[in-house]
Amino acid sequence: MAVKDYGLLVGSITDSRYFYGNHYQIRVKAGQDEYRIAVNIQSADKSDVMMYVSDHYQHEFLDRVLEKGNFQPGFHPIGSGKGVSSWGLDFLRRQLLDFNQMIPMPMKTPGPDNDLLERVSYEVKRGQKQNAIIYAWGSRWQETGKDKYFEDMASFGIHDIHLNQGNPIGYHDDDNGTWQDGSLCI
Repeated sequence: MAVKDYGLLVGSITDSRYFYGNHYQIRVKAGQDEYRIAVNIQSADKSDVMMYVSDHYQHEFLDRVLEKGNFQPGFHPIGSGKGVSSWGLDFLRRQLLDFNQMIPMPMKTPGPDNDLLERVSYEVKRGQKQNAIIYAWGSRWQETGKDKYFEDMASFGIHDIHLNQGNPIGYHDDDNGTWQDGSLCI
């Protein structure tokens, strides 16, 4: 199996905040539409999430996305194609980072700059101030009615912004699949 409606969302950050639960919410303007990105800051089993942040990240795949992808603002479905020519992410097969450089971070803990909520919020707000473009790989969703977080917009967006393989049998094992990991690049 794999996550449903996998793709890449490209846009600009207009708002972001934490409301409650396991996700940090980012509002993104993408062409004529607005989307919500729900970024996991805690696992469903309440375990810490592994995190990697770099201001100088380099990888041939990101270079290809930025130089040859020609992705305009909006959601771009990524089909079931697998392999290095795919636009899909696979942290393991693409060797996108050294997992030894990832650190587990609790969602929220007392003290400055020591939890995932603070770190994600800082990076997103910095990107918003710089008018940066955000690239979010994940699974598209849509609900009827107004958004429960940003009430003045329609309720659709992207989620599964995390490694989407290796889930143990149980709650999210139907999301396991290759070439469809989630990530944010700002």
